[in-house]
Amino acid sequence: MLNRHRSSNRLAILCLLVLALSAQGCTGGDPGDYLTPDLRQRVEALKLEAPQATDDVAVLSDRLDTLWQWANAYSLTGGPIPDAFPQLVANANRSLRDVGGGATIPMSRIPEFIRLYTREFQIKDEHPGAVGSLTLDPPGPFHAGDQVTVRLIYTVGALGMAEGGGLLVRGARSGIQAEDPAGRNYVSIESSNPDATLTSSEPWGEWLGMHFSNRGRRAIPARPGVPRAVLQFRLSGAALEEGDTITITYGDTSGGGPGLALQETR
Repeated sequence: MLNRHRSSNRLAILCLLVLALSAQGCTGGDPGDYLTPDLRQRVEALKLEAPQATDDVAVLSDRLDTLWQWANAYSLTGGPIPDAFPQLVANANRSLRDVGGGATIPMSRIPEFIRLYTREFQIKDEHPGAVGSLTLDPPGPFHAGDQVTVRLIYTVGALGMAEGGGLLVRGARSGIQAEDPAGRNYVSIESSNPDATLTSSEPWGEWLGMHFSNRGRRAIPARPGVPRAVLQFRLSGAALEEGDTITITYGDTSGGGPGLALQETR
């Protein structure tokens, strides 16, 4: 009787354990997902809803909150977050909450802001290798105030780059330029595909970011005392496939220029 009783207890405990594990498996979601089940559900809804414009403040606030939580969760995977994104979310929140304290995004532009960044994170979420990777050569360190040549090598990701696509190349305090090979801070660009050409061009869109502008190739003040410059290059001749590379040379000296002037510190 004693052994039979112990066996019954063990069977009951085993049954409870199996039921508990089964319940955990039903509610735990994908164990490899970087999002919690609740946030995953909200993110999938946002992917569908973000392209639908609205001026409803409550709806926009909810979408922005989901986008912000999504970006934070994604950042913990080690994936890249656009450097302007946190500040732009703060700017959008000031508009939605009608509070002061800094810059704002006009209410009319917030739906498009949410749509664009939702699309960016959707690509990163669904196609982790889509965007490609960057390598800096040499990796540094560099001495403040020196004239240097630095190559930024972009390896094209799984989505490739179609003709008509392009790149934005930005500089901080250096005032980069692509017109005068013999001048200071000259930037050149080339592809590993000999049939592909990247040509300096005028902006073909409106960029949302602290450091981007639709004013073309001249330096602009992103904030007082900190000039930023943005160059635009468009692809023609041939599409780029996964594994192709684009080399951006900051301070190219092949045309007689002195290199890229690094910021001095005092």
